[in-house]
Amino acid sequence: ILLLSSLLSLIIGSILGLTQFRIKRLFAYSTISHVGFILLALSINSTESIQSYLFYILQYTISNLNAFIILVTIGYSLYLYTYKNEKQKDKLIDQNNSPVQLIEQIKGYFYINPFISISLSITLFSFAGIPPIIGFFAKQMIFSAALDNGYIFMVIIAILTSVIGAAYYLSLIK
Repeated sequence: ILLLSSLLSLIIGSILGLTQFRIKRLFAYSTISHVGFILLALSINSTESIQSYLFYILQYTISNLNAFIILVTIGYSLYLYTYKNEKQKDKLIDQNNSPVQLIEQIKGYFYINPFISISLSITLFSFAGIPPIIGFFAKQMIFSAALDNGYIFMVIIAILTSVIGAAYYLSLIK
């Protein structure tokens, strides 16, 4: 059951993440995909897989907190950059109380604050599992545990969904 749930989470999270243009939804589908990796580690049930599970949870938590802190910082700085001279502040708060909702809104942010943009890029590369960032090592540990226990098909699916995930993370970066 865990293996099937892992497979479905990996596929559904990755494919539906490609269709998103809202940042929160993109991260929601990304989380579904990452849960697939976590379930894969749990379904293997070996010492190596439990270690990879714990490491993946740790790195994902740190990366996710970092991503949301950076997005809040981007939202706040865009708010200040765009509306600092606005007289009617009550018109600036939207229905969801979030200044940054769409991927399109953070396009070109590098020219406003390169440091924050590079920080977000590194965090997204970690989510995608690009070496030498910590997300790569977490996924590598899960792949190693899966291959050692004969889950070759699941590793192939996980690698393919990682590539798909990298595509929608890159949409945030460009």
